[in-house]
Amino acid sequence: MQATPDDWNNMAAPGRRWRHAFRAFMLVMLLCCGLSRLAAGQAAEDAGRLHIAVYPFLADGTINLPHSAFLPDWISQSLAEDLAEAPSLTILERQNIDALLGELQLGTSELVDADTRLRLGRLLGVDYFVFGSYLAVGDRLLVSAHLVRTASGVVVQSADSDGDYLAVKPIVRRLSIKLLNGLGHRVQAEMARSAAPPADLAIKTLYDEGRELEQKGNIPAALSRYRAILKREADNPWAREAVGRLSAARQPDGDGSCPDGKRQVFIVSGIENQVNDATWENRLIAVGLINLVHEELFATGCYLPADTDPQTRRMIQDLVIASWAGTSATSPMERQGNEVPAYDTDVRLIVRSFKKERSRLMLGPFSRGKVTVSVTVELILRPKQGPVRSAVGTGEGVTRSKSLGFKIREDKVHFDESSVGIAVHEAIKAAVKKAMAPS
Repeated sequence: MQATPDDWNNMAAPGRRWRHAFRAFMLVMLLCCGLSRLAAGQAAEDAGRLHIAVYPFLADGTINLPHSAFLPDWISQSLAEDLAEAPSLTILERQNIDALLGELQLGTSELVDADTRLRLGRLLGVDYFVFGSYLAVGDRLLVSAHLVRTASGVVVQSADSDGDYLAVKPIVRRLSIKLLNGLGHRVQAEMARSAAPPADLAIKTLYDEGRELEQKGNIPAALSRYRAILKREADNPWAREAVGRLSAARQPDGDGSCPDGKRQVFIVSGIENQVNDATWENRLIAVGLINLVHEELFATGCYLPADTDPQTRRMIQDLVIASWAGTSATSPMERQGNEVPAYDTDVRLIVRSFKKERSRLMLGPFSRGKVTVSVTVELILRPKQGPVRSAVGTGEGVTRSKSLGFKIREDKVHFDESSVGIAVHEAIKAAVKKAMAPS
């Protein structure tokens, strides 16, 4: 019987398949060898260097310093820069830490847990990690840090540094020197000198004057004080924060850019809760919403808050909490009468709706669920002179967590740490933007 061409092809097929498999195997081996050489080159370059991650610092209790929200990130970044001056240390970039926190769906506040910190350090592949906190007592700022060996979880060095809160950079410098000493590194003389600068009373005077002028609404004069500080100390973080914040918000009076032609002093007289959900009943949410409304209206450059002293702030909180609980039968402004400070515009916020939508993404045999939350608010601006303006804003947040509530810690709502908090903040931003648009 004579073999046909198809028979020959069938008999040769296993041999061809074997040759293809062999070629693929050799290609993979060559690729692995190349990657191994690259890894070996990187390892040789990093030989003898210690890799360290500096976690975001956390506030230890309530911080009463004004406009200090920049401190957690600034302290950790400044400390990382100081440690990086040691030639044998490699400091992990902050974006790598943030990326892993996002992948693990963790907020920076969860770094208070020792097991979470250790797990994060091992996933980052670092030799050591630094975590710490800061505490303000009067005008004094105390910063504490701990250096932990990732392999064992043992704290190898603890250090703290304190001083006047305006001298936060030297405070962090002294802290970095103590940590470097714990690692057995010799500190350069220049670094030691910069950790103990002579006291500059002029900076404190200028900053105090700037704060007072800002509270009175004299923004140009306040800016001049803060800029004078930067002429004396170019990297002073408090002055840089103030100049950046006020410059971004500043709008000249009477130039037509503000809805009423000039800046208005405003008061938040009520925040109404129309959401039928138990997670929204906490009165601290109402207090937090006051701050969000203040922040967004002040950022427009057209509004200044009237409640600049503690007594007035407490009165405003009582008004808002009453309206949040639905216990005020009449307008809070009318009910308080003469106790209300001078203002130009009465501001009210209504939380109209809170929705949540669950969805599931299928990826082959795997699936991932997520929840999208949506919040809608209405902002009402009622000036003493001029038409009433109102605007509706909606914001969204996404989470894969089973919990959809607000993050409340130490009698404060942390809106940036939950999907519902992010959504309500975005909704207020949108409402303020619409209210500021020309009619």
